Amino acid sequence: PAAPPPPPPAASHASGGEGTRKRGSFPRPVHRIRSASIATAAAASLDGPDAVWRCVAAVLHVGNISFADADEQSRGRGEAAARVAPASRASLEAAAALLEVGPAELETALVKVSLHTASEVVEMASSCEQAAEARDALAQALYELLFMRLVDTTNLALASVVGDAVGGAAGGGAAPPSSFVGLLDIFGMETFERNGYEQLLINFANEKLQALFVSEAVELVRAEFVSEGIRVELIDSPDNSAVLELFEGAKRRGGYPRPGLLSILNEETASPKPPDDARLVEALHRRFAEHPAYRKPAAAEPATSFTVRHFSAQVTYTAAGGGGAGGGDVA
Repeated sequence: PAAPPPPPPAASHASGGEGTRKRGSFPRPVHRIRSASIATAAAASLDGPDAVWRCVAAVLHVGNISFADADEQSRGRGEAAARVAPASRASLEAAAALLEVGPAELETALVKVSLHTASEVVEMASSCEQAAEARDALAQALYELLFMRLVDTTNLALASVVGDAVGGAAGGGAAPPSSFVGLLDIFGMETFERNGYEQLLINFANEKLQALFVSEAVELVRAEFVSEGIRVELIDSPDNSAVLELFEGAKRRGGYPRPGLLSILNEETASPKPPDDARLVEALHRRFAEHPAYRKPAAAEPATSFTVRHFSAQVTYTAAGGGGAGGGDVA
């Protein structure tokens, strides 16, 4: 493989600086930006021995881009309210070169927002905060595309090894054992002084793992014993189906789904309306106030919070002060 390009200095996505998403922030409403085409084009060009290094370097350089308020003359012409800060111009140009786009095209994707309506596309100037969210969205999309490409490449390589093994066995030769890579990452429940979107998703994953464990380790084994005529005393296993229903929704009579907490989050954050944490939480209160696994905030708790009764403990989540759990949107 070719030697990697020199890393950019003090990349904020690597060092936890300005480009790092705030822990626990909830997703902001969808901003339709040009970053999607840039990320997709970059993924299509992930070929060659230095492709991984180029993509990683692009992510780091993108993370170094900072923004400043545009001058009065630019705002008067209706141009973007934010611009790439002169001090990070070199990072913009380096990222653009690695992504094989022009610096002006990359800057436009970051400092202007395109809102799609039924009949037209409306361009709006971005604030510095919105531009930072677009920057983080692009960096995260690039990282995700790179990760998926590595997974696909690994799977293809292993599949070809297995195929060769099957062919060798069919020809009379001894087949080597199947190639397999297995990864299991168990998060563990998270609860902090302030919990947000990140903790919500991690704890939801733990609820799914808990349900799988109970099913595999308790219910299936008990059913097998019963089928063999072995007397089994009733085991009081924890049931977190109510929490899963809260997150995933449930089917009504007639087969129409009843939306869960995640669906409502998607609906509210996909709205073209300005960010409104109170509106988001109020939508959850209206839908789940009577749900056994949900609790509205007490008097001493933040108004933009809600509590989920997880299988292991109650966790209170706060929607206020988000910066975009996904760092924005690149659709």
